Amino acid sequence: MYKAALDTSGRYASFSLEDNNTKEIICENHSISMGKESSKLVFCIVELLSQHRISFGQIKTWIVGLGPGSYTGLRIGIAYTKGVCFATGASLKGYPSSLAMALAVDSQVNDRLGVLHDGRRETLIVSPYLNKNNIVIPQSDPKIVGRNDIYREEIDQFIILKDDYALLKSINQTLPIVTINYIDSTKLFLIEKLNRERNNLIIEESLEPIYVRPPVFVKPNKVFNIKPNPIREP
Repeated sequence: MYKAALDTSGRYASFSLEDNNTKEIICENHSISMGKESSKLVFCIVELLSQHRISFGQIKTWIVGLGPGSYTGLRIGIAYTKGVCFATGASLKGYPSSLAMALAVDSQVNDRLGVLHDGRRETLIVSPYLNKNNIVIPQSDPKIVGRNDIYREEIDQFIILKDDYALLKSINQTLPIVTINYIDSTKLFLIEKLNRERNNLIIEESLEPIYVRPPVFVKPNKVFNIKPNPIREP
């Protein structure tokens, strides 16, 4: 039997599959473009499973990244995994994508890590973590910080996605910044393992998405009345 992990919080989605018995990573893909091309996600996962002759029914657990991330991206990932689990009876767990980012960098014991996201309107979202005895644990919920106030944060490493160009351009490069190429969904397996071994002391499981920005209502364009063509009698 297998365990699947999916993260759709960033510019690119990441999907991976793990063997429950051997803990071997069977397959992974982190190049599924989101946004307008997010519909490719479903077909990519189906194709990956087909290549390894694995059915959805053989996947007993799904783990989904909860952000921080875009409203659309997170809703796609959570809705997809919920639908699959409803159809197959698999269990579903969710963990912060920011923790997966924090686990992707090399850090020393007692290092204070801050995962950064662009909150727009001159604000940043900081997800603080601490390397405690080589286990990265959250220090608090993500918090909103002004761009000028970020320099007062006591952080040893700020972690940013390499393709978050607007964020990288807007902050002072003198900050201790570490960039990562993508959110690695295999790190969600590690979070689940640590959470189980520590009896849920690492982080509480949840399916509540962490949005970088709340959804914004956009007024629809005006619809013009178009007169239909007259029906011609045969």
